[in-house]
Amino acid sequence: MKTIYILDYDTDIAYALCAWFRANGLAAKHFSKLEQLFLQLQSQQPDYIILDCLFGRISLISEICHSLQHVFHYKGKIFLTSTSFISAQELKVCNATAFIPKPFDFSKMLQVVHEIAGASLVG
Repeated sequence: MKTIYILDYDTDIAYALCAWFRANGLAAKHFSKLEQLFLQLQSQQPDYIILDCLFGRISLISEICHSLQHVFHYKGKIFLTSTSFISAQELKVCNATAFIPKPFDFSKMLQVVHEIAGASLVG
């Protein structure tokens, strides 16, 4: 089973996404604090991470992504989310696989993850 971690400062959104992904065939865990995610990455790395671009301010995204890639040696897929548009440069800085705009279209989100996974998911 594929695993997805969700980092979003809004715990309601993170909880809803987590529950929705679980209902659609993914193991999912959500975090509202960056430190929680980093602690979890020390023992287990997911297949995917959904990262809210406005987590703490947009200026921190490159630092967060740098830590994911160079400190934790994360090799999975990163999906960026935000209520505002993200540029191609910002996607490149994070080596992100895709941008998923808020508010979420859950069907499209699952389709993006499904296409990236190359595996059959329920939904």
